[in-house]
Amino acid sequence: MFVEPTPGIIRAVSVATDALIQIKAVETSSEPLNPRYSWLRVYERDDLGRFSSELLETAQQVLAQDSPFETVATLIHEWKESALAVESGVLDEGMHHEANEEIELPHPSSLPLTEV
Repeated sequence: MFVEPTPGIIRAVSVATDALIQIKAVETSSEPLNPRYSWLRVYERDDLGRFSSELLETAQQVLAQDSPFETVATLIHEWKESALAVESGVLDEGMHHEANEEIELPHPSSLPLTEV
């Protein structure tokens, strides 16, 4: 049975498609077509493949109305936040400190902001 897509579903699929196009651009040329997705450059090819798979799966769930349309934006946001953490060096600093040594994390407002 075909269910007419809602505006939210159409938007979610559009956002997922745009992100997939940007991922493919980074995989082939190391640069996204849209500067808003510059954070994708942080990821290696296998990570981008995993992100693509997750996006496709999430978009399919939205189309089947098994997930709310916001899950696409949430997934992209989570991958972007992870990329920003990698870019900031916070993860590397944490990985190279002794387990019993405390390290101070930067305040989130001191990190660069970008839009998706």
